[in-house]
Amino acid sequence: MKFKLKELIPHLVAVAIFLIFAAVYFSPVWEGNQLIQSDVKQYQGAAKEITDFRLLNNDEALWTNGMFSGMPAYQISVKHGANFMAKIGEALRLGLPVPVGILFVTMFGFYILGMCLRIQPWIAIVGALAFGFASFNILYLGAGHLTKVNAVSFMAPTLGGLLLATRGKWLWGSTVFAFFLALNLSANHFQISYYLLIMLGVVALGEGIRLLVEKKGKELAKVAGALMIAGIVAVLPSASNLLTTYEYAQYSTRGDSDISVTPKGTPKESKARSGLDKSYILEYNFGPGEALSLFIPNAKGGSGGYIANNEEAMAALNDPNYADQIGQFNQYWGGQLFSGGAIYLGAVGIFLFFASLLLLKDGLRFPAAFLAALCVMLSLKSGGLNFWFIDHFPLYNKFRDTKMILVVLQVMVPMMGMLLLNHLWKGDGLPTAKNFRYGVVGSLFALTIVLYAVPSLSGSFVTTEEVQQFNDATKTTKDSGQLAMIEGMKGELINVRQVIYQADALRSLLFSAASAALLLLFMAYPKNALAWVIGFGLLVVVDEIGVAKRYLSNEEEGGVYEKYEAKSDGQIPYLPERSDLHILEKERMKIPSFAQQTARVKTALATNQTYGAVSDELLNLMAQFTVTQLRSNYRVFTFENPFNETVTSFFHKSVGGYHGAKVKRYQQMVDFYMQQEMQKANSTIGALKMAKLQEYAQVIDIPQEKAKEVFDTISITGGQLSDSCQILNMLNTRYVVARRSDIPLYNPNANGNAWFVNEIEQVKSADDELLGLGRLNTKRQAIVDVSSNGLTLDKSYATDSTDRIEMTQYGTKEITYVANSAHKGFAVFSEIYYPEGWTCTIDGKEAKYCAVNYVLRGMEVPAGKHEIVWRFEPKSFSTGSTLSGIGSLLLVLSFLGVGGLQLRQGLKSGQNPE
Repeated sequence: MKFKLKELIPHLVAVAIFLIFAAVYFSPVWEGNQLIQSDVKQYQGAAKEITDFRLLNNDEALWTNGMFSGMPAYQISVKHGANFMAKIGEALRLGLPVPVGILFVTMFGFYILGMCLRIQPWIAIVGALAFGFASFNILYLGAGHLTKVNAVSFMAPTLGGLLLATRGKWLWGSTVFAFFLALNLSANHFQISYYLLIMLGVVALGEGIRLLVEKKGKELAKVAGALMIAGIVAVLPSASNLLTTYEYAQYSTRGDSDISVTPKGTPKESKARSGLDKSYILEYNFGPGEALSLFIPNAKGGSGGYIANNEEAMAALNDPNYADQIGQFNQYWGGQLFSGGAIYLGAVGIFLFFASLLLLKDGLRFPAAFLAALCVMLSLKSGGLNFWFIDHFPLYNKFRDTKMILVVLQVMVPMMGMLLLNHLWKGDGLPTAKNFRYGVVGSLFALTIVLYAVPSLSGSFVTTEEVQQFNDATKTTKDSGQLAMIEGMKGELINVRQVIYQADALRSLLFSAASAALLLLFMAYPKNALAWVIGFGLLVVVDEIGVAKRYLSNEEEGGVYEKYEAKSDGQIPYLPERSDLHILEKERMKIPSFAQQTARVKTALATNQTYGAVSDELLNLMAQFTVTQLRSNYRVFTFENPFNETVTSFFHKSVGGYHGAKVKRYQQMVDFYMQQEMQKANSTIGALKMAKLQEYAQVIDIPQEKAKEVFDTISITGGQLSDSCQILNMLNTRYVVARRSDIPLYNPNANGNAWFVNEIEQVKSADDELLGLGRLNTKRQAIVDVSSNGLTLDKSYATDSTDRIEMTQYGTKEITYVANSAHKGFAVFSEIYYPEGWTCTIDGKEAKYCAVNYVLRGMEVPAGKHEIVWRFEPKSFSTGSTLSGIGSLLLVLSFLGVGGLQLRQGLKSGQNPE
């Protein structure tokens, strides 16, 4: 056998290095801890009904009533069992704790890109460490955006497959391309996949032009055909996810809007087009000068927080009298709504990137330079290019926080740095004139000196809002002393922020100086290549991990990790409070055989690792909540940030929730009416609190100036919601929670799960239906847009006191009702209208239904007694699952077959397979 085992040593060393760095960086997980991840907790609340259904039924719910009164579960929690690639993606993490496993795969994936480019393994290791510890990965792992970083981890090897295909290995390269593109899509973060496709498209175009210039047209045709086939095969394993998501997108807030009026009934300035609003898309994009944070992490202060927490900055105050005021300002002064930290690509990496663009002859420098410019421009909050992309580039307006396109630059920067070091190692591909080489290195270093010496190049040190505040303050006084104080405060703020900026600019300057020195040494003494590469590796590790630890460290305070919690503490994201327990006590009484069902559920929960360390008492309580959620159908509305929380969804079916792609009609209904509903409910709460305040006043003397303070602390011990909240009523909102620590308001006027109405107001547009909803008595009246449903309905229906329609069985994706009426009637169901996948039968025969009251379902029910069953059986999921299974099998067999062929050829030739 000509195969040389010793050539595997660098690869084994690479794997060991990645494992060690990932394991050490997240070392507290080995002590029984887990990261405190806010988004994971949000997810656990959002997915509670879905995950409980999966656990108890070994099936996918596909729908949940836990959030926003009901929505598809596709982008909350669905396991696509037919997609083998998702299981392979999990297997690549080697069973390691999640953050450790994802960081390992991220570095290993970039190493594969290096191997596809035939980079020296030691150089590829450096590039992989630079890619893995880029602050984007660390920030989002810390926040719990696991699918996002998981998708990022497969970007580099996908690009590697493409480049391997265009550079001589078309069959193996296209197979690698298909394999990792499939893994990226299976990670289920379509925004990252979208940016990956942009990167692949630009690089493919550059490589295509290169092949044409080299007069390799036939090879280009062969490679292009292979990559197109590979792309199709890569998509198939995710077919069930892609088809359901595409279907849902049309009805979500990311789809077209057919509403052309404001809540006041006046025409909008322009009818909303497809996608999200520009201001919503761009609210987390960079302000002027903020792109410098890619190189200088604190170019705009890094992460948000009080300046008072930065001792070095506070020490720079010229006048200590301003300490209290300056300390209350935000350390971050960029253009984003708020910032958890800078997207930092490393001073070493950026220095090598620009050096590679100027020194390398490799054709990749052209797409790399183009992508760098494109990504930076699209990461900005303002600019014509951004607006053009939003209005014209396909699907671009479906995503928010579009600065995430910088993940493309995160791939390009270390890749080009690797190529530069690799050419130096091999001694080829660089300009022969030494003066030119030294001039490039010296010029880049000089630029970093300028950035340090002239802070104003980074833009203003005062935000637009702060400028307005200072201007407003000067307008309200003519006192010279006050004006001087305001100007002094502004000057001190600028001074302190300049200190913050320059401290990190100096840091980047020093790393650039070290990079320049190593690069010059590499050029002068190429025989010591390994030493210089190790030097770059040390620089990269110190540089990037140093910044990463600002945002996610293993620091302790009082013997407790700041960023971690014990697994046992984090298993249950939210604990029930007084309002939850009160609702449970009321609702459990209505469920037959509640104790027996609880016992069965408790046994099932105990087998799940999520509840492994939970006390028996808490486990029993969680089982009771699970039974209540899966066997009853009431809704709860909370005043505590209702449309940005999932605590309520963890215990009940919520009118609110938290999700980036809500059902569009529901969001429009919220925008038009929910503020009014909250005001009506709040008036009831205010009246109850006032009555209690008067009781207190009779017992003890409460001074008038203390009355409001006492009023705000009063807890409500019960009460009922008035009948004026028609929207909450039709959503079957049985409880309103002012504070979770209080007993909730009970709503005896909730319309129930279903009811017959007397009148149907028929309108001919979505505008009229949504506006008309506000004037209904929803118990007696309904409104229908007849232009869109194709049904012929009566304008009025006879009802009497004996008519009944009751829910007899609730299931997450099947609900049964029994209707009994003397006349043909029109029934409204307090379930959210979604036209794809829901079918309705009356006595086993399929029946037509339509949207009523803009967000609910309604249908005619014939006279007599009937069983009505709603089932959610989306064809997009069943068809997609079949395609996913076929695609997964085809892809795995192709990878094994072509990989085996590559191995065989390598053994015969005496070279290790690439």
